[in-house]
Amino acid sequence: MGPLSLTQTSSILGYCLLPMVLLAFFSAFFTATGHVMTVLTVVTVAWCTMRSSDMMVIAMDVQNEKALVAYPIGLFYACFALISVF
Repeated sequence: MGPLSLTQTSSILGYCLLPMVLLAFFSAFFTATGHVMTVLTVVTVAWCTMRSSDMMVIAMDVQNEKALVAYPIGLFYACFALISVF
């Protein structure tokens, strides 16, 4: 399989960004510094990172380098989580 195209990358990252919408919804009801939002944020970022890195690894056919793929994706979703919570 060849390199990832821009459309594949954006659709994988965009599809796994959907739980952030729920996080933004819950941030309207809970305080940003509370325990509930902290747990929701960590779970959301972890889920988004795991799912999108799984899809990227399959699309790029690099099964041995999942951690290398997951790290920048996790940073990407962590930034979106900070934007949606605060």
